[in-house]
Amino acid sequence: MKFLPKLKYDPKYLTIPSGESFTIQRAGQPSHDMLICSVASCLKTCSMNITNGSASDLALEAVQHYDRIPLVHFFSSLPYLFDHLPEKGEQLIIEKLTTSRMRCIDGLLFQLYDELNEGEVITDGLITSRVIDIFSTETVNTDGSIKKCNDTLILQSTAKAWWQFWK
Repeated sequence: MKFLPKLKYDPKYLTIPSGESFTIQRAGQPSHDMLICSVASCLKTCSMNITNGSASDLALEAVQHYDRIPLVHFFSSLPYLFDHLPEKGEQLIIEKLTTSRMRCIDGLLFQLYDELNEGEVITDGLITSRVIDIFSTETVNTDGSIKKCNDTLILQSTAKAWWQFWK
């Protein structure tokens, strides 16, 4: 759609302790939150009359919806997991993993938004297809041969490169 120039967007995700679990809150920017709300097909309704706080809540609802798609969940977990592998001696912190996933999905949604034509929306199928495209990217080896993204090191570098772009 490209209504806005490429902006650096870094929504803040906060984890709030809730008993033995936690809840997530999102502090975004109203203009960006409305963009997500306007194209996320998983949202039942999104009008231009919603308040700033409810736009952020709806954007979080959309991000959490797409996070429930197994492939998207896996993909968005990779950058954090590769940075916190057990051999580094770091303990996996579920709250940080979750907020990292949310930020990654945000970036994915904005990438898709930029490519939509007027009237198109982001569907479960579209976001899943994009993740498959990212994973199936071909790379050229130093000897000129083509290698599909099908091993751990290439998955790691693909996920990290994509994440660094949106970080």
